[in-house]
This record gives sequence, C-alpha cells and structure tokens, in this order.
Amino acid sequence: MRVAFDASYRRLPAKQARLFLLAALHPGTFVSVEAVAAMAGVSEVDVRRRIDEVRRAHLMQFAAVNDATASTIW
Repeated sequence: MRVAFDASYRRLPAKQARLFLLAALHPGTFVSVEAVAAMAGVSEVDVRRRIDEVRRAHLMQFAAVNDATASTIW
C-alpha cells in the first residue's frame, strides 16, 4: 500500500503536493477549503482546483461541500 501511495504523491505537480502537505498539518481528520486556502495563501477557488487533482490521485476525498479529508491511507 505504501508503494502505491508514494507513487501517487510523486506524480502530483508541485502546487498540488504543497497543498496536500499543508492539509496534512491540520489537526484532525477533516480540513476546510477555507483553512487550506489560508495556510497556502491562495484563493478558495484555487484550492478547489488543486484539491480536485489531489482527489483524482486518490490521496484526498471530499467529505462535504466545503471540506476535504485526507485519505484513510495516512
């Protein structure tokens, strides 16, 4: 499982990888788009675009309209 996770992460573009790492700093299972935007210093629209690419790599999933959660692989 670790090999698949690492391969998915390495394929992420730098901006998406940074967003993923910032989201991982948030305590707890769920992190809001607004919180990630504040941590990354980018707009919520930009975060949503980047999260979508991370989600397609199966590293995050949307838990609700405004939230994303790290994959349970962590």
